[in-house]
Amino acid sequence: MTTYYIRTATEAEMQSALIAAGVLVPDGDELVVAAGLALDMVGQIYRSTGQTEQIEVGGEVVEQPVYAAVPGWHANLLGELSAEQLTQLPVIDPPATPARRFWL
Repeated sequence: MTTYYIRTATEAEMQSALIAAGVLVPDGDELVVAAGLALDMVGQIYRSTGQTEQIEVGGEVVEQPVYAAVPGWHANLLGELSAEQLTQLPVIDPPATPARRFWL
């Protein structure tokens, strides 16, 4: 099985790309993941900026990390895709330090 990392600008663009590639297919009034594939719709990703900020919690001032949004809408796809399907998906290189996510 291959893991594909997919990024689009918006959630709507992600849905359109997944439908065009045959990853999401209609089942009555719903869209479902095609047989043999597993989809993890990650959505917006946030990464630490390396900075901290002070906030008040229960009357005590504490420091917490500052996070910023990573551009795009993200999904991970597990399975095997045809060359034609891959032309419909904006697949990106795997991240150097991926967050821990598990396929169940």
